[in-house]
Amino acid sequence: MIIEYDPPIAERPTEELIAMAHGTTEEWQQEAMDQAKAELNRREITPDQQEKVLRAWSEREQRLQAWYEKKLAANATESYSTWEMILIFLGSFMIRLSMIQDILDLRRENYRRKARQRIALLVGGILFYLLLAVGLYTSSQYQWQQEVNHTDISKWEKNHIRPGDSVQNK
Repeated sequence: MIIEYDPPIAERPTEELIAMAHGTTEEWQQEAMDQAKAELNRREITPDQQEKVLRAWSEREQRLQAWYEKKLAANATESYSTWEMILIFLGSFMIRLSMIQDILDLRRENYRRKARQRIALLVGGILFYLLLAVGLYTSSQYQWQQEVNHTDISKWEKNHIRPGDSVQNK
């Protein structure tokens, strides 16, 4: 029994048939591979022609692999621009889990310098915002304390402290 595929094997382009015929059973069902081989024979595509296409694909893959490796090597020393660093630093207060994924993606693509910069900028930015918050809180507490220390409460004391109550002076 012949299995029907969608789209039918006979309607597929020659290059796709070559890929199927020379593929593996992990990629294609054996029946599809057999039908592709039969269709290539029906179209009178010789094994030499098929080999020529396979060699061209292999050469293209090797060129792409060489380009990718060259790109990865160049990525290792690529740096953020000054404006990008400022934006990362200022945006560090928006802590989110995707920051970890961003750093992992940078490392996966061999952006070692960018990954280190991003970690340093995020940590520095988070510390900056924490110190800013602590500083603002401390400053407001100090101002409040100064206001309390310099407030004249003598009128309040006259109205609220009865004669004979002890008052502690500091």
